[in-house]
Amino acid sequence: MRKQFLVIGAGRFAKGIIRELYEQKCDVVVCDKDEGPLEDIDDYTTHSIVGDLRENRVMDDLNVEQYDAVFVAIGTDAYSAILITNRLRDRKAKKLLLKQ
Repeated sequence: MRKQFLVIGAGRFAKGIIRELYEQKCDVVVCDKDEGPLEDIDDYTTHSIVGDLRENRVMDDLNVEQYDAVFVAIGTDAYSAILITNRLRDRKAKKLLLKQ
């Protein structure tokens, strides 16, 4: 069974993670609040989602407990990164990897 990963954010740092996971034959789902960055990585992802994970509704739709790990790769908005990380913990994400 292929490993499944969720990457939150689609900036430079996230793109490196996404490409590496793709090369390792993993399923990669990426979520970003803007559609533009997702278009650049479409060839490397299993699925892309446009949505603001600060909204509970969007977070609930992701079923974060199904992923082997979740990468929080938000570099420009520390408040959002902290808020999203806390919500991922509340929803029992198996493993969280964060950009500092």
